[in-house]
Amino acid sequence: MITVTEYEYYAQAAGTTDVRPVTRVNYRAGSLPVRWCPFCDTSSMVDVSPVCLGCHALWLDGSQVALERRVADALGREPAIPVAPVAPALPTLPEFSEELGGYAAWTMEELANASDVAKTTNNMEMMLALAEELEDRHRVLAEKAAEPQSLVEAVADYQEEAPVAAADAEPDAPSEPRRGRNRTGR
Repeated sequence: MITVTEYEYYAQAAGTTDVRPVTRVNYRAGSLPVRWCPFCDTSSMVDVSPVCLGCHALWLDGSQVALERRVADALGREPAIPVAPVAPALPTLPEFSEELGGYAAWTMEELANASDVAKTTNNMEMMLALAEELEDRHRVLAEKAAEPQSLVEAVADYQEEAPVAAADAEPDAPSEPRRGRNRTGR
């Protein structure tokens, strides 16, 4: 009987059926494990992104790969590995400039995209700056809500004062659909 080493994580190159084991994983107390991509040697935290940030290889669970291999061995054939999808690139962000007001000049959609990029790339400095900006916006809304007008009027006033994403766009041009922050599908 041949003994096969089973790994906890695997990666599949984008657009191919090439599956390789993740041989380097760093476990630290109090934080998520960090794994290194076997294709491009980029590190990323487990459960932060479904793909490698360097080459967009798809992360696979080791138990799933082991089960597929056992089923293929029992049937006496090679495992049928589907081609991994080519992952989309991270969203593009507007240029950050202190002269233009920093994050205060960004729309909520741009801040949401920046938050996604910061989480995916593990950019703590950007996450803290975004948190400060959102706290400032929340404070402004709270101050307006404390005034003797209704909350609906305060939100409407704030939206009038907030920067517009495309000021030169045609008024009857359809806007892009807004995506919600809840991505679990529930």
